[in-house]
Formats: sequence, C-alpha cells, structure tokens
Amino acid sequence: MKKDYSKYKWTEFLDDPDFQKWVKVPNDDLDRYWQDIFGSNPGLQEEALIAKTFINNLIFKDLEVNSDTRTQLWDRIETSIHRDLKPSRRTVNFKVISIIAAAACLLFLVVFRNVLWSEPNTELRTDLAEKKEQMLPDGSKVELNADSKISWSNSDFKKKRTIHLSGEAFFSVEKGSDFNVISPSGEVRVLGTRFNVYDRDGRMTVACFSGKVSVHFNQTGNTIILTAGQKISNFNENQSNPEPFNPVEQKIWKDGYVYFENTDLVLVLQELTRQYGFKDLNLPAELGQMKYSGFFRTDRLDEALQSICLPLQLHYTLDAGKLTLERNK
Repeated sequence: MKKDYSKYKWTEFLDDPDFQKWVKVPNDDLDRYWQDIFGSNPGLQEEALIAKTFINNLIFKDLEVNSDTRTQLWDRIETSIHRDLKPSRRTVNFKVISIIAAAACLLFLVVFRNVLWSEPNTELRTDLAEKKEQMLPDGSKVELNADSKISWSNSDFKKKRTIHLSGEAFFSVEKGSDFNVISPSGEVRVLGTRFNVYDRDGRMTVACFSGKVSVHFNQTGNTIILTAGQKISNFNENQSNPEPFNPVEQKIWKDGYVYFENTDLVLVLQELTRQYGFKDLNLPAELGQMKYSGFFRTDRLDEALQSICLPLQLHYTLDAGKLTLERNK
C-alpha cells in the first residue's frame, strides 16, 4: 500500500483499489493508515472526501443492501473498470466515472426490482363463522377454517412451496417439490397428499388423510412421519406415537363436524364461537375445566349446543349473541 499520494486528485482516489477498500470495508488498521497519509499531506483530505462522498452517495445512496450484495456489485464494477482501462490517465478516470454511474443505475434496478415490480405476498383470512377455499399457484387446494389465516409468496411459490398458517386448514397438495406448512408450533412437510393442520394457542394437531407427511414440533424438537390414517398432537402424553383413525369415516370441520376427545370445555366453546360467531361467552371458571368428548355440527346451532350441554348436564341461554352456560338447576 506504500504509494506516493502527494499529487493525488479525487479521480485518482476513485480509481485506487486501496482507497476503495477503505471506503467499502473500513477498519481500524485502514483508518490509521489513511489518517497517517492525510496527516503528512493535509491537502489530500479535500480530494479524498470528494471521492469518498462520490462513492458512497452514488453507489449506495438509500440502498438497503447486505454486505454480500455490495461485494458482488464492487466485483462487477472493478471487472468493468479493468476491462475498459485505456493508456490515457485522464481518459481512464472519466471512463471509471461512467462505468460506476452505470453500475449504480444497474444496482438500483436489481435491488429494487422485487419491491417495485414483483407480485406481493398473498394473504387469505377468515372471520368467525366463515370458511374459504383457495387454489394455490401450483394447483393445490387449501380449505381454511373459521378465524384462520394463511399467506405465501407469489414470486417464489412454484420454486419453494411454503405456506404460513395460523389457525386450521385442510390441504390437498399436488405432487411436485416439497410442500411446507409453517405454523407457530411446528412445520409439516409433504410431497403430495391430503392432510389437516390445527394450530391454536400452542396446541397443534396434524392428521394425514392420504400420502405421507413429516411433522416437526418446535417445542420438543420431535419429528414424526405420518402415513394415511394417522394423526399426532403436541399436547398428548406421548407425542412420539401417532394415533390411528379411519380417513374414510373420519368427519372433520370441512365436512361440518368438529370432534373432541377429553378436551377442556373452554377450548370446546372457543371452537364453537369460531364456527358460529358469538359476540360474547359467559362460562363460569369452575366449568371451564370440565372434560368433553364428542362432537358438534357446524351448520345447526341448536343441535350443536345440545350435543355439548346434554352430556355434561349443562343449561345454555343465547341472548343477543351472548352465550351463557351454567349447571342444570
């Protein structure tokens, strides 16, 4: 790095690889080196400042790019500079300026292409007492239960089929590359199959209706392979052994039925609220921990309430959207 900088102008600094390195990736050693140079040649500081400002403001002004992007850009700029060097020093300097300006424009277009012109992410939501179906870009289908949300990237989906889920959804996946469903409690990976994912308040259940799925639970780190007719939950005592069910006979929310096994009543009523959209729920605390096993229908409110209240010997009233449960008197 020992050079004669005494007669340097800003264009020479602009073309100097050691100066470029200092501007691009400053560190203590380089700072000390250049401060010694400027201390010995006070007149150089103004020229160096012009070059430094030119580089920073033209190349990286307002660009939120990572270090890898900057490095790749500089490699391309420097390659162009060395390829187009001419014998005349003055000609070289103006050539350098032109190349850097053109590269800056190119970088701006590359970095902001996705922001300005790419398709945004798609998000699908359902409210209480609402269900939706959606065809995905690859031809797969998702059926979204009430009070749920999914999202995916339009631009990347066909290359990386990833869905983010909050709530509950049933997926019918076309064969192809890996299909991933990421929820707060875990991740499900498949190739082509039909499966249901439930994830609310840290309670996650996955049921495989056809094909094969891989289920990963974040909290325990367990990964379980499910085949058709198997399901797994992260709140059972044994989270490693799938439970069997009959996919042909099994009815779920999309068929108009919601099943429970030894489930706290408060959780049952939360699901009932999602399906029917109650404005308020009045449930005494001592009743919330009662266990319920059974099902209710999602299209007949009176029948659904009776399915829950009769086995538990409870009485219900529904007034202006407010559901109240109490023990039979």
